[in-house]
Amino acid sequence: MNHPSNANKPANKVDWDDPQLQSLLGKIEGWSLENREAHPRRDVLIQVGWGAGGDRKAALVWKRDKVMVLEADFMIPVGEQVQVHILLGDSTQVVWAVVADARQGLRSCDQGTGTRVYWLHEC
Repeated sequence: MNHPSNANKPANKVDWDDPQLQSLLGKIEGWSLENREAHPRRDVLIQVGWGAGGDRKAALVWKRDKVMVLEADFMIPVGEQVQVHILLGDSTQVVWAVVADARQGLRSCDQGTGTRVYWLHEC
């Protein structure tokens, strides 16, 4: 961080060859973090692209500030605009967002279901 209060503080030095550090890093090799299930899951409908064709079902599994994580069983290209319809009882909140990242689901329950995980940034 380039903040004036940090100007006099020396940088932390890390010995990446330290055997204790290498042992610790070896224990977490292959781990991946997901925020799914940390928040209540909500069914949503999404429309892909500006033309906003038909609604497709997906699940909103995480939302904070202007970032959302969705699960869907279909492909959405990174960079694509999407319209997310969040069902709130008798009303619907509509949010425009851009797909910032996407990947195949890694959990065992995702295997064979075609579940993909998408990170969206609200417009």
